[in-house]
Amino acid sequence: MGIYRKVEFLLILACFFICLFLLFENFSLTGFSVFNKEVIYAPSDFIKEKDILVYEDKIVLNIKNYSIEKYGFSDSMVPLFDKKANGIGIKPISEEDINLGDIIIFRKEGNLIIHRVIEKGFDSKGLFFITKGDNNNFIDEKVRFKEIDSVIVGIIY
Repeated sequence: MGIYRKVEFLLILACFFICLFLLFENFSLTGFSVFNKEVIYAPSDFIKEKDILVYEDKIVLNIKNYSIEKYGFSDSMVPLFDKKANGIGIKPISEEDINLGDIIIFRKEGNLIIHRVIEKGFDSKGLFFITKGDNNNFIDEKVRFKEIDSVIVGIIY
């Protein structure tokens, strides 16, 4: 094998390992990340396919414990939605109903906040959720289940 063939082989091998590194560095089993940015998880599936009824002139969602939401003055969830969007929320029954990636509406100091769950954990007070607006550079304080009003299951633009 000539010197050029050896160099070519080493370059191909190096490219292969770089591609493998980038692939495993940027994907996780439950979320997606691009070049070492944070992993963003997708929301849970709350509405079952059997509960979505499509007719010629309308669509019916069979949802219990729902609310129609109008969002406030923040752009913290742009580009997913902004203050002009409406949404459908469901009141969660238990802590187990809230998963990584879910977008929740919760109350803090009298304010309604709509952010994505990025972490679940336990401390001396029990289960807590860490949330963050998709467009924010900072995370929120711990959120307890009793502070959660609803989980967003649909955005209407």
